[in-house]
Parts: sequence; structure tokens; C-alpha cells
Amino acid sequence: MRFFYRIMSSNKAKITEQADMIMDSEKYIDLYSQSRLNGYSSIDEHEQNFQILDKIASKLGRIEIIIRNRIDRKMSQSNKDWLFNLPDDIRLDVGDKT
Repeated sequence: MRFFYRIMSSNKAKITEQADMIMDSEKYIDLYSQSRLNGYSSIDEHEQNFQILDKIASKLGRIEIIIRNRIDRKMSQSNKDWLFNLPDDIRLDVGDKT
């Protein structure tokens, strides 16, 4: 009888897990959109992409800061306010001015 109960409990757990996975995938699609997920072979692949991004994002952020600081140092040698005195053909997107 114990063996039968274990099998039944195991099957019930699998069914519950499958139902949870279906619900989770529906929520996942709702959160990220089907059109975005269409570019991936599965939700797992989409999650793996996030894991890769997690590994490189901080490095890219550091590189961006280093490059911006080097540009600023070099440009500031000839004009301390270089960023505010750009040629007319170079426009900065400074966001909403309201």
C-alpha cells in the first residue's frame, strides 16, 4: 500500500508541477510579451539570455564610464565647458526640458 501511495503522490506532484509550469509560462508571456519571446526557441533560452546579460552588464557599464571619463578629460584640456559648447551640427538629447 505504501508503494501505491508513493506512486499516486508522485503523479499528483507531477501534475501539480505541470499545471504550475503552464500558469508560470502564461504569466511569463504576459510579462515579456509573445512577440519578444518569438525570437527565442523557449522560455528557458530567454532566461539563459538574461543570465548572459547579467554576467556582462556590469562590465559594459564600467567600460562606458571609463570611456566617458577619458573623453571628458581629453576634451577638457582645450575647453573645460566643451560639452556645453558643441558645434551646431552636434546635438545632445538632454531629455524633456519642461
